[in-house]
Amino acid sequence: MEKARGRYRFVDDLRGLLVLNMTLYHALYDLVFLFGYDIPWYLGRGAYLWQQSIAMGFVFLAGAGARLSRDNLRRGLVTLAGAFVVSAVAGFMGQPIYFGVLHLLGCCMLLCHFLRPLWERVSAPVGTALCGGLFLLCRGVPRGYLGIGELRLAALPRGLYSRAGYVFGFPDGSLPSADYVPLIPWVFLFFAGLFFFGWLLPRCARIEKSTPVLGAVGRNALLIYLLHQPVVYGVLWLWQQL
Repeated sequence: MEKARGRYRFVDDLRGLLVLNMTLYHALYDLVFLFGYDIPWYLGRGAYLWQQSIAMGFVFLAGAGARLSRDNLRRGLVTLAGAFVVSAVAGFMGQPIYFGVLHLLGCCMLLCHFLRPLWERVSAPVGTALCGGLFLLCRGVPRGYLGIGELRLAALPRGLYSRAGYVFGFPDGSLPSADYVPLIPWVFLFFAGLFFFGWLLPRCARIEKSTPVLGAVGRNALLIYLLHQPVVYGVLWLWQQL
């Protein structure tokens, strides 16, 4: 779609849609786990798939942002700073986050910066297929296996799993987290997005339509991510008092 002021509008629209879904999902999370409401559907598979689609969408679109950015080093450091703020607030609320989606995105942006001479040499179709395949194959790594979905192709040695391996996708279960998005497998989805949008974006430049509200939300996604949970919690708390 139209590239305006250095941005592709449809990427902002998609990111804005994900932010709104994330806000609604976290509002329900607060109702269930912080305010004690009984919402059985939220504890089922449907809500899990919803949460996974939001997380996957954010990571995949972040690859597009990295492809377009002129300074992934700065973006990565800013995102990691935001991640530590989220961790502090979540810990204060009794829902610790040790390595969530913002931690992942910040690290991926830094990797994108330092590995740029390598990934620029890889063609978009090859990079998309390779990274997408690795993401699917490694989805079970944090649970101890390689496989596609529930199909377990190979068990991984238990010696790989420790507290030190937590960030990389080899947790030993000693750090329960309200949001856990480790480098493996998610770094592969990030780079799949980077390669895919490297192919897609040049083909989208002449389409002009956009959604102003979604675009505005998407352009301010990090700020909204940092503020939405305290705001949502405050609104729900006031609503409960009434």
